[in-house]
Amino acid sequence: MTDIREALGLRKIINAAGPVSVFGGGAPGSAAAAAAQAILALPVEIAQLQAIASGRIAAAFGCEAGCVTAGAAAGIAIAVAAAMTGHNRARVAQLPDTKGMKHRVATQRGHDANFGTLVSQVIRLTGAALDSIGNAERCDPDELRRALGPDTAAAVFVVSHHTAQSGMIGLAEFCDICHAAGVPVIVDAAGEHDPRDQLGAGADIVIVSAHKNYGALTAGIVMGRRSLIEACLMQDAGIGRPMKVGKEGIASVIAALDEWRRQDRKAVHADWTRRARLAVDALGGIPGLRVEIAPDTPGSPLNRARIHAGSCDRIVRALASGEPSIRVWQHGLPHGYFELDPRTIDDQDMQTICRAIQALATGG
Repeated sequence: MTDIREALGLRKIINAAGPVSVFGGGAPGSAAAAAAQAILALPVEIAQLQAIASGRIAAAFGCEAGCVTAGAAAGIAIAVAAAMTGHNRARVAQLPDTKGMKHRVATQRGHDANFGTLVSQVIRLTGAALDSIGNAERCDPDELRRALGPDTAAAVFVVSHHTAQSGMIGLAEFCDICHAAGVPVIVDAAGEHDPRDQLGAGADIVIVSAHKNYGALTAGIVMGRRSLIEACLMQDAGIGRPMKVGKEGIASVIAALDEWRRQDRKAVHADWTRRARLAVDALGGIPGLRVEIAPDTPGSPLNRARIHAGSCDRIVRALASGEPSIRVWQHGLPHGYFELDPRTIDDQDMQTICRAIQALATGG
């Protein structure tokens, strides 16, 4: 079968950076792809399809309800809008004009992650006014308490490697403070493997990427309190309209979550680690390189292969400019290393990558 990239004139890449949007996210599972294909030519009622998805989301994650959005970023904007409008259709139509409604959103400054755009910009798209508290390195609980006032519609908490990893208020305490003030908490957990931790900590809404860790087509999953999910769905008649998800995206999420629930996730995670160890075995003895297994954020089941080298920048640039172009996780470049994410490559890809790195490190 002809590679569609050739037909379109696209450069071939091996994506060892992980399921990031700039490289098209993760590959959908076969069940999700089949569900999307099967529904494409069929008329359906989107509201009914969303209701079915809500049941699957609730069953998978133990929440009251859920809905599917065009992506996790769309989910943030829609959830914030829902917190401001509630079930008031006039307010839904009024946004981004927030006159007469609670419109302020609190977030920790160290959580204003840049995932291609800033979380703060996604929030402000709704018309909300942002109250950023603390600084990039520290936030005190009292600062959050002072920020929550009569006009506060919601507070947003971000779980990401892009955020400050210390000095911030933890999620459970963040939720306790917000709930004491009657403020719902929206958690952006786009890259998380299992949002039940965030729901268990007290989040009212949790948003994840459907394609990064669940094997769906590109989509976001919004889950949590039923009343807020209902308000999220109402945004389709307002500012959420340009962010609407297609039937194929919703169907793929339903199939992907069914598969995710059946999956032996411990075996999947072990296979990720096994693949990362292929790089340790292949590159570990090469002078000038130090290769190790590196855990992702605390509590994550993901282990990457971390490669330390004195010429990291040169190696990464050369890998990217090669044929095929090899892209790696570059978050650690300022600290002298890069990483290979095992989720978006197979064993053959890993061998190809290791041969390329060995050639660049030895001058071969």
